[in-house]
Amino acid sequence: MSLPSKISRRLLNPVHQVFILGFPVQLLLVKIMFTQRKTGVKITDKRVRLTSEVLQGIRLIKLYAWEAFYTRQVGELRMREIKTIRKAA
Repeated sequence: MSLPSKISRRLLNPVHQVFILGFPVQLLLVKIMFTQRKTGVKITDKRVRLTSEVLQGIRLIKLYAWEAFYTRQVGELRMREIKTIRKAA
């Protein structure tokens, strides 16, 4: 039996076909997941930065009654963050 016929016979094996066909699909899915996670990290950073600013300036926020505004801002960022995480999952 020659080497090319052994190779072609192995490639006809269903297990090998799954590996050959599945690898490009897996690469595509990993790329999509990585892109989504990168977007999610950016949104998380914005939310954490805004939360830190709120905590540092809590006296001014209370003095001028800006609680509702900042609560809404942080809440919207959190909802975008959750939406991105669910999209990646």
